Amino acid sequence: MPLQVHNDAQVTVHADLTGVENFIETTIRSFAHHAPKDTLLVFKHHPMDRGYRSYSRFIRAAARQSKIGKRVVYIHDQHLPTLLSHARGVVVINSTVGLSALHHGTPTMVCGNALYDLPGLTYQGRLDDFWAAAPKSKPNATLYRRFRHHLIAKTQLNGSFYKPLDVPGAVGGLVWGRLPRQPTESVPPPMAEAEDIASGAK
Repeated sequence: MPLQVHNDAQVTVHADLTGVENFIETTIRSFAHHAPKDTLLVFKHHPMDRGYRSYSRFIRAAARQSKIGKRVVYIHDQHLPTLLSHARGVVVINSTVGLSALHHGTPTMVCGNALYDLPGLTYQGRLDDFWAAAPKSKPNATLYRRFRHHLIAKTQLNGSFYKPLDVPGAVGGLVWGRLPRQPTESVPPPMAEAEDIASGAK
């Protein structure tokens, strides 16, 4: 379970939660009642929240209250791709870690509102059922590739907040005017085709 920055709009606006603590408490309670007994619940602290929030005491108290203190782990700086590759499943509010989980073929449960929360990509059932259903809920690899290509081609620019965009017409990191058209061969099939795969039409 990757935690998100406590005051991120993705948490405060785009999720039906009162905050990260609510997410932690709800998930621990669900895990305690419904997860297989041989599984561990691992919380990963968000690197940008270091120095602002610590959930150590809160997680420890919630785990003890649910009588699963020895099955809950709280970590900070471990290598995310390694964690995702070895996880039974991933539970997120709406973090971009969800996209990384899909990339690694890891079953993913979204508890907030996320653009990648689609049939065929993420688990569409209840959190209480996800713990047992996760091994059979891997994302459709073809659908993921098409979704990723569509997302890159239609919504992304190759730059960052910390470096000006190296494209014609860019001034101070902002793009003025129209960007050069992408080569035709790089444009992926329309999302309608990807949705057909999810529905079993192809």
